[in-house]
Amino acid sequence: MKRVLQFLTFLSVVFLLMSGGGIFAGEIKFRHLTVDDGLPSNVVNVVFQSRTGFIWVGTKEGLARFDGHRMVRIPMPENEYDLVSKRRINALCEDDEYNLWMGTTYGVLCYNQVTETFKHYLFDEENRLDLSRFVNSIVIGKDGVLWAGTRNGIFY
Repeated sequence: MKRVLQFLTFLSVVFLLMSGGGIFAGEIKFRHLTVDDGLPSNVVNVVFQSRTGFIWVGTKEGLARFDGHRMVRIPMPENEYDLVSKRRINALCEDDEYNLWMGTTYGVLCYNQVTETFKHYLFDEENRLDLSRFVNSIVIGKDGVLWAGTRNGIFY
């Protein structure tokens, strides 16, 4: 029975696509955004939409926010992020307090959207598994625990 329902669902989707109806009707329009529009870099690693509706863009050289009309570059902290390699944003997520969490090539950053301030978190330097601070993925669980995926495993 389950396979029959899956097949019928598949046929319904194929029918909608072939008929041009449903949510796929109409023209999809794309707009090309570059550093000329406010992106920190043309190399985009991650795109994330927050609950407030902003589109956050993590690039090779920092963070930007898009409101649907214009791109705003978010200034990175100067003292810890003097190297371009430390500004690379690889992953983004948001917590219940609207803080934006970023996985970078140099640990985890938290951006408070209200105060527009950053806080930097490094893993335990005494931990032999912490040979790489390169965070590839980041997620906050239902219990509020932040999970960071690195080259050497998962940290929380």
